[in-house]
Amino acid sequence: MGGLFLKRRDNEGPQAKVSSLPLYKKGMGELAEHADIEKVTNMSSTKPKAVKHTLFVKFKDDVTREQIEKIVNDFTQLVSQVEPLKSLHWGTNLGIHDLNFGYTHAFETTFDDLEGLQEYLDSPIVNKFAEGFLPTMAQQFVMDYELY
Repeated sequence: MGGLFLKRRDNEGPQAKVSSLPLYKKGMGELAEHADIEKVTNMSSTKPKAVKHTLFVKFKDDVTREQIEKIVNDFTQLVSQVEPLKSLHWGTNLGIHDLNFGYTHAFETTFDDLEGLQEYLDSPIVNKFAEGFLPTMAQQFVMDYELY
């Protein structure tokens, strides 16, 4: 497993539990600045093929279909506006399994590396888009990971 992880100790001593925290602070950007950030290296020397940033969204009940369509359209436009963003794919829950916890939409973005993801998260264009997107969400779940 490779990448940057923020480790937090829940207690001290040999019984200390370590839990992983998000790479960035709440919102759309900024790598968390913390003394316990560590680089975890892969057991092999394999370089990741890409970095994925996947967002799962449950929209608020009062958000209309038209609002969602505008959000999706604006989100897809980011590919041509933000350099490190290589691709964006999105879709809706198919309902095959009842394991989506109410999340209805998934947005998967692809970057060459963690630096590209961070540049995207810090982008004024992305932050302006987020100003309109974040208030429509009832809940969100984000997962960042490297592909090998």
